[in-house]
Amino acid sequence: MAHHASQIGGIGERLSSRYMSAPYHEHGAPERLRPYVECFWSLEPGQTLPDYPVLPDGCVDIVYSPSAGPQIVGTMTSVQRFTLAAGQIQIGVRFRPGMAREFVGAPGRETTDRLLPLEDVWGRKGRELGARFGEAKSAEQGIALLETNLVSESDSNIVQKMSAYIVDRSGQVRVDDLAFDAAMSARQLRRLFLEEMGLTPKHFCRVIRFRHSLPRLRTAKRGDWTQVALDCGYYDQAHFINEFREFSGYTPGEFAALPR
Repeated sequence: MAHHASQIGGIGERLSSRYMSAPYHEHGAPERLRPYVECFWSLEPGQTLPDYPVLPDGCVDIVYSPSAGPQIVGTMTSVQRFTLAAGQIQIGVRFRPGMAREFVGAPGRETTDRLLPLEDVWGRKGRELGARFGEAKSAEQGIALLETNLVSESDSNIVQKMSAYIVDRSGQVRVDDLAFDAAMSARQLRRLFLEEMGLTPKHFCRVIRFRHSLPRLRTAKRGDWTQVALDCGYYDQAHFINEFREFSGYTPGEFAALPR
């Protein structure tokens, strides 16, 4: 199972020295997919890794592993842990926050905090894709196969545009301002976000703000998270610590002390 990217929240982030035997590689998206896709990725653990932690980051992935087949990994609202089997190559695509709906096909409210077999959403196409993944000779072949099956003929919708704006602002956005700019009520905006990505606008902003705080911990003075909290839009250090623990299961200090 895997999530999420060169931001620090995903399967590529080694949160303990025992995870160093899990080589993780990211592969760039073609130009047509770059507005929607953060990266394609591959992973092959050298040993079985139980309870591998994956942090929320606002993204959706499509993941393939030989044991589970292709799956949709929905947007997460808290840390989830997965077992990675030794020697099993996993591949996936990580969509940018809020950008998956047109490609995945399932409403966000049906995928949040869930793993769904791709066949359940794509039907025969998902089943056939799983069989072809099994025939791939390398991670690169599997990624190429996944890439060619990502098709969307729709232009960016209002939720995607707002999601990109929220990410650009690192989650420091007032929901009332979003609704005003979109000429809709806060209730209408909430309904659209829930349908599109399974999170309310406020919850999505919180996840993106949390995501933005992660790399800041690398350079912050150990034990003093006040400046990180203020820079990332939290009221104070206590607010930051509480939200960080809610999303990750760690305090900032515990997380910062873990090997990368």
